Amino acid sequence: MGTFTATGLVVASMIGIGVYTSLGYQVMGLQSPFALLMLWVVGGVHALCGAFCYAELSTTFPRSGGEYHFLTRIYHPLLGFLAGWVSITAGFAAPIALAAMAFGSYAQAFIGVGAPMFWGVSAILLMAFTHCIRIQRGARVQDRLTVLKILLIMVFIGAGLLVGSGGNPPPVPNQIGLKEVFGGSFALSLMFVTYSYSGWNAATYVASEIRNPKKNLPVAILAGTTFVTLLYVGINYVFIRVTPLEEIQALKDKEAIAALASSHIFGPSGGRLMNGIIATGLLSTLGALVVTGSRIASTLGEDHLILGKLAVRNRHNVPMNAVILQASIALLLLLTSSFGSVLTYVEFVTLLSAFITVIGVYVARHRFPDIKRPFRVPGYPFTPIIYLSIAAWVLWHVFKERPSESLAGLGTLFLGAVVYWYAKRMKTHPPD
Repeated sequence: MGTFTATGLVVASMIGIGVYTSLGYQVMGLQSPFALLMLWVVGGVHALCGAFCYAELSTTFPRSGGEYHFLTRIYHPLLGFLAGWVSITAGFAAPIALAAMAFGSYAQAFIGVGAPMFWGVSAILLMAFTHCIRIQRGARVQDRLTVLKILLIMVFIGAGLLVGSGGNPPPVPNQIGLKEVFGGSFALSLMFVTYSYSGWNAATYVASEIRNPKKNLPVAILAGTTFVTLLYVGINYVFIRVTPLEEIQALKDKEAIAALASSHIFGPSGGRLMNGIIATGLLSTLGALVVTGSRIASTLGEDHLILGKLAVRNRHNVPMNAVILQASIALLLLLTSSFGSVLTYVEFVTLLSAFITVIGVYVARHRFPDIKRPFRVPGYPFTPIIYLSIAAWVLWHVFKERPSESLAGLGTLFLGAVVYWYAKRMKTHPPD
């Protein structure tokens, strides 16, 4: 993969269903347009600080695998295995299922025929097949879908800036807004935002398949994250600008905020148009998640005999077994789980994994001071602290408000530890 494809992978992984649906849930706890928009600014700062940290780690330890590879090298193979285990069982399969759930609903509303479940299952199967063929062909499909998604979002933002306001107060600081920003509802709403921003680290999962990764990886991570941050703040500003908050709060289907905003921008047919835009964009997201998740599974298979079949690649160098595994788990979640529960479960456990990884920037500089670092975190040591502070704030409030889903995430880690212990008993061969 070149820099453009790697950057596109980051963008495609980040722009998923969260940005189109989160506002409908956020207005249940927040009333100030300033606080609602600040969610996306804070989320962008959080993602950028994390991107700087991952850029340093990915150039210091260049290999596919993301958190699995970083934690194995920096801490201990057990922590690395648990991060990889989370990625295989939840970190990517669950977002694939979430994107497929949403794709089914939007595709059915746009096309007018077929059940949402049919379209969701079809999307997973289509993207899994596409990325089982060969890397280059899958990359071309991914590039075109990503470019199309970006163009559609930019058209939407431009059109939203041209129409009249929906009557909401301007999103400027005021007493109510500042009070909400420092409240518990803001932290809980930030969970939806951090999920929407997840994917900024996508390029690290395919580091071994990127040309000149020490140079191109930081560019892909930072350029992709910065660009998506601008898009996210822009599209949510448009949502808040054109749609009265009373109408958003009255929505029975909280995930339909994008369609509601479209009806204010484009007229009665705008809702259906937005359904088509979102459905098209979600195909790109599905493809990016299939690629990155399968590479982590493949890397685990290379290092652990118990998962060795996941490392097998076809004649086009695609880890087909890993792709099939990701698609299968996603299909299982799609057929058995609900949107909200899956989102909270996956966000808690993946944010915890990223939290430990960012701490690894400090640990790696202490343990491996002599390793060459082609990229260093700007603003060190404060940049990682910003990421860790926001992540800890979100993790605490999610655990307090959604204990069942949080405990399910911790249960996944415990099960992974059992598998690791069993793998050690089978004389696994951890990486050097």
